[in-house]
Amino acid sequence: MGLHSQINLVNTTNRNYYFPGETLNGNIVVTSDSDVKVKGLKLRIHGKGKVKFTEKEQRFHDSIGAHSNTLKLHSQHTHHHHSTSSSSSSEYIDVEYSEEETYLDITLNILGYDGGEWTIKSGRFTYPFQFTLPFGLPSSFVGEFGSIEYSLEMVIGKSWAFDYKSLAFFQVVSVVDLNVEPTAQVPIIVKACKTFGVIFQSGPLDITLRIPKGGAVPGEYVPFIAEIFNKSDRTVTECLSIHKEIEYIARGRPHVAR
Repeated sequence: MGLHSQINLVNTTNRNYYFPGETLNGNIVVTSDSDVKVKGLKLRIHGKGKVKFTEKEQRFHDSIGAHSNTLKLHSQHTHHHHSTSSSSSSEYIDVEYSEEETYLDITLNILGYDGGEWTIKSGRFTYPFQFTLPFGLPSSFVGEFGSIEYSLEMVIGKSWAFDYKSLAFFQVVSVVDLNVEPTAQVPIIVKACKTFGVIFQSGPLDITLRIPKGGAVPGEYVPFIAEIFNKSDRTVTECLSIHKEIEYIARGRPHVAR
């Protein structure tokens, strides 16, 4: 017996993502080469964020090997690196921080699941579905130490066998209104000063970078002004680069990735 299914999203726009508040339209195509007794067919719309990273932390011991209360650790997965002295000792351990958040978890009963038994006939059948995404969903994201993913899981519940499942993912892009962000319109000014030499120091190299506002949208032109006052005896070359910084947080512990 062969049972196959496919989840199709019908997006009438020219983009491959959805905004919070938009409606997902789609269908589930089920193909079977024989009649199948089932409890029903349901669709689960799920959105979840996950974070997982490892930090090195130091644990201290007293002279008889007992743990001091200097540092409280919460991980069950540790790897030990020891250092000792005559009166006390310490060890560095790898502490795993992880956490999950659920942003969306809705189940739609497409067919059955009313306590009875249903039959999916031999052939090809299409079951439409529709669902409106709630407002306030965060954007989809995949990074080194975490992710935010949205999925559609189709489940056909069989009466005397394992459930049949198939999975599809979709992207969500959250709209940020820079007009209501208090720091988006505030200019950014960064200053730095550097001298060269240890015993005989040169004059200072002063650099000031100015950006007219702190927020911008994709595709927007961002002007900047760099003021360089070089009173040293060194030749400098101007270079500006942009770096992305991501902060992951698990159980209250931040972890910054650049």
